[in-house]
Amino acid sequence: MNLNTPIENIHKIGPKYAKRLHKLGIKEVKDLLFHFPTRWEDYSNVVPIKDIKLGEQITVQGRVRHLDQRNTYTRGLKIVEAYIEDETDVVKAIWFNQSYLMEALSTKNPVMLSGKVALDKDGLYLKNPIYEIKNLGEKAVHTGRLISIYPETAGVTSRWMRYIISNLMLLTDEIQDSLPKGLLERKKLMTIQTALREIHFPSSIKNAERARSRFIFTEIFNVQLAALKTKYELRKSKSPKIKTDIALIKKFVDSLPFQLTDSQKKASWQILKDMERSFPMNRLLEGDVGSGKTIVAAIAALNTINTGYQTALMAPTEILAEQHYATITSLLGNSKFQLLNSKKTPNYKSLQPKAYNLKPNIALYTRSHRKINSDQKTKLPKEKIKEKIIKGDIDFIIGTHTLAQEKVKFNKLGLVILDEQHRFGVAQRAALVKKNLATATAPVAAKDAGQATAPVAGKDAGQAPNTYPDTRTKLSAGHSNLKPIPHLLSMTATPIPRSLALTVYGDLDISLLREMPKGRKKIITKIVPPKKRNEAYGFIKNELDKGRQAFVVFPLVEESRILELKSAKAEYEKLKEGPFKKYKVGLLHGRMKGKEKEEVMARMKEGKIQILISTSVVEVGIDIPNATIMMVDGADRFGLAQLHQFRGRVGRSKHQSYAFLLTDSSSGSVLRRLKAIEKTQSGFELAQYDLKMRGAGDMYGVRQSGMPDLVMQNLTNIELIENAREEATKLLETDLTLQKYPLLKKEIEEIQKIMHFE
Repeated sequence: MNLNTPIENIHKIGPKYAKRLHKLGIKEVKDLLFHFPTRWEDYSNVVPIKDIKLGEQITVQGRVRHLDQRNTYTRGLKIVEAYIEDETDVVKAIWFNQSYLMEALSTKNPVMLSGKVALDKDGLYLKNPIYEIKNLGEKAVHTGRLISIYPETAGVTSRWMRYIISNLMLLTDEIQDSLPKGLLERKKLMTIQTALREIHFPSSIKNAERARSRFIFTEIFNVQLAALKTKYELRKSKSPKIKTDIALIKKFVDSLPFQLTDSQKKASWQILKDMERSFPMNRLLEGDVGSGKTIVAAIAALNTINTGYQTALMAPTEILAEQHYATITSLLGNSKFQLLNSKKTPNYKSLQPKAYNLKPNIALYTRSHRKINSDQKTKLPKEKIKEKIIKGDIDFIIGTHTLAQEKVKFNKLGLVILDEQHRFGVAQRAALVKKNLATATAPVAAKDAGQATAPVAGKDAGQAPNTYPDTRTKLSAGHSNLKPIPHLLSMTATPIPRSLALTVYGDLDISLLREMPKGRKKIITKIVPPKKRNEAYGFIKNELDKGRQAFVVFPLVEESRILELKSAKAEYEKLKEGPFKKYKVGLLHGRMKGKEKEEVMARMKEGKIQILISTSVVEVGIDIPNATIMMVDGADRFGLAQLHQFRGRVGRSKHQSYAFLLTDSSSGSVLRRLKAIEKTQSGFELAQYDLKMRGAGDMYGVRQSGMPDLVMQNLTNIELIENAREEATKLLETDLTLQKYPLLKKEIEEIQKIMHFE
């Protein structure tokens, strides 16, 4: 037997148990050894029977003096009673519905019992104690010590797991430690062999915790190493150098009807400087709802288009893609900007056969909607737009995942922007740039794939080539002969706690927008109990009578007996015929077709809908400046980050806005959570609170990322994460390829695949 032996071949494990273990992800011997307990119970207090006391958790050792089984006809229970005798006294032990003990305890060998001391009419006794039959000289596994309690599944108990693992512990000597010896000594960590013994069969609670800490550090260190290694390796790839045109950017910013915040200026500069480098930008733009991420993205796109490259923006929903198309078209088509820009000599696109006046062609490409700002048609044929994109006639392409699924190819893609990128999942984030958003492959005349195929005016390698090679390039050790891949800017309005950003998004550089544009009023947020529902409805009516608009959000689309929550459809009918009968009420939900959603939103923008009943589809992409009320029914069913997103749909004008959180729950924890959003406007503070209360998997949907459980459980430990990241950085600075550590290298490559860092 060795570490790779299938569990079916282990004594006492057959096909039946193997199938159960497979549900826990256990397939080989090594998997069993790394199936860690969730906690330990202390039965190390071995006492003489005469000294047992009520309520204590103790272990006694003796022999079975009497054994019997009886039935309780009133409750239908079978009770096994045993009397255990040692040199000092006798104590009774009772088990319920465990008839097999009649045979198991009928032994002349010593018996150890561990459990809690209870009291009945006959005196002190042990209730449902753990038992162990001990042969002379054998070490205790289940009693008289700290015992491990494991994650279980049907038919697999902690007792059974302890028995199986105890017979495999000799194999721990075969396991090699992947962590460098110097790191173990510096951090005072147990060796892997010692840690495995102490985590399964601890000699003390202190050593058990030290063993757990060793494995937690290892998992977090490995994730950091995988992310950082990917980040550094990406710098070996080649991207177009997008030279920053300061004069152009200044004219664009001067044309805006508002001033950029300091955060927007800083983030824009970080992005522009990233794109001047010869390796790909891989940056996350993180900003609170309404902090102005779109304008920062527009600046990056404008500069990209200015040098002759294309930009692609992908959004998670058609509504958001449509919103971006309208916003970007308005920003880049701003008449004041066009007037200012016309005064500049267009010498920056010398490779293009046509004069360039920086009035970019912007296309919308989704399943339901395809159009170009320079074409009056509202829905162009799919192939026509794809043809224009591949020819380079479209400068800025905005769409959903359809861009990737339908294999749209680009002529010279320089920048990819993913909005609300955590919604795409970790796998898609990495794959979109390298695989799905593949540029058009064409012969390259120059020796260097990154060079232009026509004479370049000037020495700057950032000027545009006529063709742009396939982006589906694997990372390699070289640099000069690599085919370029586009820069990547990810954006999210969901504030991400630093600890999560360093793990799930650890391969990304991060820019933060912490300021809100000047003039924004704080949104007044109130928790509304059931008895004040009608009062809230009355407040909404007053706002509607002033000419304002409102959202009412529900968590479900259809009736659910399980959750017993009002659905949007049912509530739509109820509100339309009830309290808001005299108002124009609309309905929006995720199961509508794209065209239907667009029609609803168009009517809302035009004021033809005064109150919109919706599901969580309004979380992103809805921009109705006239809306001043956001009411969330069943607010306790949403996380704080999502509630904060809902709240951000209002407060976009000079008018005072309000968020009402309706809940029927009287739970203290629920009300504390809702109180947190009632008190603070900061999404960053709320995200940190939500992380502690709900966990990262529930908040951000990152369970599918392949993140190890030990990492997920310790995402609030920012000190440990930063410590592990510091150690990972030190190691990579001395050995980026990990050639000195082949075992660690193999583990990191597996993590990169699982977590899609590569």
